[in-house]
Amino acid sequence: MTLLLSLFLYAAQTDPGLDAIWQEANQRYRDGEHQQALDGYLALLDQGVDNGKLHYNLGNAYYRSGELGRAILHYHKARKFMPKDPDVAANLALANQKRVDPVIEGETEAFGDNFDGMLRQWPYAVSYFGALGLLALIGLIGLFKIIRPETGKWTGYVLVVGMVGATLLAAAAFVQHQRLTREDQAVVIAKKINVMSGPSTRETISFTIHEGIRCRILDETESWRRIRLANGYNGWLPRTAVEKI
Repeated sequence: MTLLLSLFLYAAQTDPGLDAIWQEANQRYRDGEHQQALDGYLALLDQGVDNGKLHYNLGNAYYRSGELGRAILHYHKARKFMPKDPDVAANLALANQKRVDPVIEGETEAFGDNFDGMLRQWPYAVSYFGALGLLALIGLIGLFKIIRPETGKWTGYVLVVGMVGATLLAAAAFVQHQRLTREDQAVVIAKKINVMSGPSTRETISFTIHEGIRCRILDETESWRRIRLANGYNGWLPRTAVEKI
């Protein structure tokens, strides 16, 4: 499992201390000191660093440390930033093969991965600023038509096409933002945990699952989260047993 060694951070450009932690953690990983590498990467998280390369390297370090659930969690987090990266996809697939609970049939469709992939064919910024640009262009053309009412029909056609384009791009930007910032998907990080029929240890056990399985959070209390698997099975887990992607 290779590391991603460059760090795309605005903070790193102004804070050499962050880059020093990053380089030290990478060296620790290459030397086989995976716990020390984890400590470095987690220190970066604590200081507000949040990007795909960091989560990818965290996934690798957790994988090498035998913490499969957290490895899968961070590979999924890396995918949010780098959906087309082949290393992230390959390592996530490898980690999923090591799960006690195999990947559920239809899991990709159940969690909207195909739809997310379509939305990520172009960056969110393209949709957002593209919509703003078209709206600005429409405003200028409308102003031009008011000043020069004798202009031909072409201005009307451009206004209609521009409005349709701006509407589509704005809708795409809205959906992209909603999908990228969603907080209802999670990964089980407990090695083995009983899923309860209610938010209490006094409830009956519905089924048992293991680390690394992906789920959707349906509801939560101060101490519990209700989850649903891709096959529809659902129940309650302690909050500490599952972490949001």
